Amino acid sequence: MRTGYTISAIGHALVLGWGLVSFSAKPFKVSPTVPVMADVISENEFNQLTAGIKTAKQATKPVAVADKIGDVKELPNGAAACAAAARYQAARTEAA
Repeated sequence: MRTGYTISAIGHALVLGWGLVSFSAKPFKVSPTVPVMADVISENEFNQLTAGIKTAKQATKPVAVADKIGDVKELPNGAAACAAAARYQAARTEAA
């Protein structure tokens, strides 16, 4: 019985040793990265950058399209209602 343990131990040691030698880790070849210049700015400088221009023209807010059922109206920009909305409206009137 001791002979079996000895042969097994030697066999396992050889397999582990062969595995360590043949599957050794090779370092990855990584190309060097290009450094990027970055400035550290204070909170006040950041606020000045993101504040915007005081003399800028005011943007108009888009008109929201209501989802309630009512009279069919043309959209404010003159575009016709999409086909899906028309099918939805037709299905709603048939169901009612």
